[in-house]
Amino acid sequence: MKKGFGKRPLALRLLLILFLWGFGGAYTPGYNQDFIIDDVNLRPLNGRIAQTIFKDDLGFIWIGSNAGLFRYDGFEVKSFFNITNDTTSISANHVHAICQDEDGIIWMGTLAGGLCRFDPKTEAFRSFQADPDDDTSLSNNNIFGLDIDQDGNIWMATNGGGISILPASEKSKPDPKFETLEILAGTRLFSIMIDSRNCFWTGVTDGSIVKGQINGGLFEWNVNPSEKQGQSGIIRLLEQGLDVTQLYMDPDQELWISTFDDGLLRWRYGDEKPKLVPVGTKEQEGLSSNFVQGVIKDPHRKGYWIGTENGLDYYDPEAQYWEHYQQDPSNPASISDNRIQSNAMAFDADNRLWLGTWGGRSQLPAARRYGVPGIENRPGGSANNS
Repeated sequence: MKKGFGKRPLALRLLLILFLWGFGGAYTPGYNQDFIIDDVNLRPLNGRIAQTIFKDDLGFIWIGSNAGLFRYDGFEVKSFFNITNDTTSISANHVHAICQDEDGIIWMGTLAGGLCRFDPKTEAFRSFQADPDDDTSLSNNNIFGLDIDQDGNIWMATNGGGISILPASEKSKPDPKFETLEILAGTRLFSIMIDSRNCFWTGVTDGSIVKGQINGGLFEWNVNPSEKQGQSGIIRLLEQGLDVTQLYMDPDQELWISTFDDGLLRWRYGDEKPKLVPVGTKEQEGLSSNFVQGVIKDPHRKGYWIGTENGLDYYDPEAQYWEHYQQDPSNPASISDNRIQSNAMAFDADNRLWLGTWGGRSQLPAARRYGVPGIENRPGGSANNS
């Protein structure tokens, strides 16, 4: 049986759990709803910035920060740091992206340290870095996004090296050969995703596409090598110049596109162009900010959690229902910081939402766990958490 959080007590000593309580009746827009807090020992993360949060197949929560990697097993936090001259330690302390392959190996994209492989059985790291004299090495040591396709190939979005690919057949070799996607060579990318159709998605933030001189925007093509070489396999969804922070494909195969300063867009296969999610004004409910960092579907409710530069939003598109949560320095039960990090939202095995922020006050951890009981009393909710 796999270990995880499912059979552990709901109240874990020293874990910070914020319960978002339900309200009956009509919704009145508001901020800083009181939460119920149960403190836990996430002190190793105090003062750090949580860059990415990932749940592995054992239910463990991995938190990549600007100053180390952390793993929470439901009881305690274990820290991993780079150790000078120790090749079995993580190659860099700044971790931007985390994923797991079918063999249970954890892969991490770092800033300046390239790609790291972690074997849970030995708890040893192995790193792979760019070599300017080797065309078969990693294209860039700054990795902002990771994903794995249906064939086990690892795709990396890099800061200036475009897309680098580690083929599944190379992952266990002592000197693996990487591939660089020629059509995006040299570009700066923040996001990467493989959807259920085994199609690869990326958002281009600057630079130009090698073929066609297309600047900015969002592109999609089939992972099949015979189809990815030609320009015809690419479709353009966004206006030139839009910077994409995160891509999220929901269970209904709708693509949510988070951007740096142009809001949040939704797109389905067959749509001519994406639809813009409204931004809040005095006249209408909407996003708390045009600067959207990421989206994740609530596993029990009908809506989505949206991280912005101005707080956390919950949105049910069908009911056109919104909730907003912001940091209040005078209220210790509010979120610790309004600046939610991209790639730093994940649900654990107890269906509690983990959020990564810039950390807020130095005595607060950069990541927190939020419980959502009583959802049957909230608009759009229909399930029980017990």
